[in-house]
Amino acid sequence: MRGDETLLTGDVAAKVTAAAKVKEPTATIQRIETDSDGVYEAHMVRTDGTQIVVQIDKSYAVTNVQAMGQGGQAHVLVSQLVEH
Repeated sequence: MRGDETLLTGDVAAKVTAAAKVKEPTATIQRIETDSDGVYEAHMVRTDGTQIVVQIDKSYAVTNVQAMGQGGQAHVLVSQLVEH
């Protein structure tokens, strides 16, 4: 987590978690935070080990899913835009 991000708690955390779990129901939440770009992020791990970041806007709609690879390997992010 970067210095410009903040862990979410309470009602906002519950709503962000719910939105992320609708999009990625079998993934496990690692942490939920704000992002410097003004969105919420749910850091999750899929059952195959792929680490993902689900981006959620202020109205709790999923706007993007970024897959980071298995085992947390830091390589090029692959974005999967989510249609509204």
